[in-house]
This record gives sequence, C-alpha cells and structure tokens, in this order.
Amino acid sequence: PELAGAAGAIAKTAGDATKEARDIALGLLPELQLKHGLGSALSQMVDRSANLFQTRIELALSEKISSLGSGQLALTIFRICQECITNAARHGGASDITVTATESG
Repeated sequence: PELAGAAGAIAKTAGDATKEARDIALGLLPELQLKHGLGSALSQMVDRSANLFQTRIELALSEKISSLGSGQLALTIFRICQECITNAARHGGASDITVTATESG
C-alpha cells in the first residue's frame, strides 16, 4: 500500500510537470497557437496566465484583432499582451487585469 501511494504521487507529479512544460512551451512558441487565430491564442494565454498568477483576467478584442492569422503583426500583439499581463501580475500585484485590443485609423 505504501508503494502504491508513492507511485500514485509520483505519477501525479509527473503529470503536473508535463502539463506545466507544455504550458511553458506554448507561451514561448505562440506561433503554434496562432494557427487558430490571434483571438484563440490570446484566450488560451489569458486562461493559463490567470491560473499561473491566480488573478482574474478579462480579454476584450475587436473582431479585426481577434481574426488576425499567424503573421508577424499577430505575433507582436500576442507578445505585447503577454508582457502586459506578466508585468501587471508580477510587478503590479494586480488582482484583476483587463486586456483590450482594438485597431484605430
């Protein structure tokens, strides 16, 4: 019974580590997520960030921004949003974060 409990704990830890590594990889390589559009990639990043930082994050995107594909502009917007969330949570200690992205001009 002790070994079974230890094996279960090891399996859970390995599963948690695998999930965390996958989440880190997706954060480092958003190009994989951007193939489904910027809106989808940002939604996934917001969900992961909310869990990581234990904060509420609201995402508001215009239709044009949300539908951007996997180009350089979408990647740049993704990185800016990612950095803003990280800075607000880590350095600002924010408990609620709102990310709004719209186009102008």
